[in-house]
Amino acid sequence: MYNHSISSIKKAARRILGSYFFRCVLASFATGTGIILIFNYILDGTMQVDNAFDISVFYQSLINSSSADELYQSIYSSIASMVSAIGYDAYSAMLRRFALATVISYLIKLTYNFLIVYPFEVGGCRFYMDAHYTEPKYKTLLTGFNGNYLNVVLIQFLRRLKVFLWSLLLIVPGVIKNYETFMVPYLLAENPDIDRREVFRLSKKMMDGNKLNLFILNLSFIGWLMLSTLTGGVAYIFFVGPYYDASLANMAMRVKSEYNSNTGGEQ
Repeated sequence: MYNHSISSIKKAARRILGSYFFRCVLASFATGTGIILIFNYILDGTMQVDNAFDISVFYQSLINSSSADELYQSIYSSIASMVSAIGYDAYSAMLRRFALATVISYLIKLTYNFLIVYPFEVGGCRFYMDAHYTEPKYKTLLTGFNGNYLNVVLIQFLRRLKVFLWSLLLIVPGVIKNYETFMVPYLLAENPDIDRREVFRLSKKMMDGNKLNLFILNLSFIGWLMLSTLTGGVAYIFFVGPYYDASLANMAMRVKSEYNSNTGGEQ
């Protein structure tokens, strides 16, 4: 296992923030929090319908119930009273409308992620890699769109699919697969035309012996994420998010440099 100093990785990230703070804040917001907010408050908002049962009643039942059986009885009574008040046919129609809206909303979100969010992720990787050597340009955030867009979308889709399928075996295999494919967006950021089999092969080789280092790096941000929660996300937007993105990019660059030095640059 290779030993990448977490302190040196985060020190390099802080150096980048010190040099390009506002650029990094805008870049991380545009490729992360910002595009998620666009979906939550604009796109997803168009699919909202009345709930099939009163959420406030459910939460109140959850607070007041002392056992699972008591909670079940409370929720059942609430639904039964609603069915009795509006009629079975009306309630069934409400359930169908709610289920349909939920499915459509999920499909829209899935499509939005693959077509918009994940290409921006590749652009964000390129932005922070460039920041190690020169002043990063905002146009690099569009790297995932300007290159082989369809290849980027397909590979990002396959990466998420692999992680999802492995997660079905339990949480740990999914986490391991996520770490194994960590280098995929960074490799795409450098070469959007890379073959899909090759990019997963390279990422797996590069992360061999580095998964624990990445886990420790993620672990080191738990305190910062707690602070972000306490500040309602403000700390994440203006510091933690850019700090984390820059740290991941530095980790990725170290992993790639180490691999190239060990293999003579062969891929």
